[in-house]
Amino acid sequence: KFSAFGRIGLNYAQARDSFTGTINVPNPNPSKRDTNYKAGLGLQYDFTDSLGMRLEAERYRITDAVGSKGDIDLVSLGLVYRPPTR
Repeated sequence: KFSAFGRIGLNYAQARDSFTGTINVPNPNPSKRDTNYKAGLGLQYDFTDSLGMRLEAERYRITDAVGSKGDIDLVSLGLVYRPPTR
């Protein structure tokens, strides 16, 4: 009834910033598109053949609009429904 899984992949994202104030910057509205990695782990428990619960943790690597690297972490809990097979 318990299962574990992992995932790796790529994500393509756009980041935009906006700078205002009294200091002049070369580009007050920078924008950047980039492809970075994502990775995750999860556990699933099946209550029945059709219904289960899944807990996942994922990390997305991003590049912001001024070129700095960072991470976005996502943790989710959800239900999985699979229609019965005939």
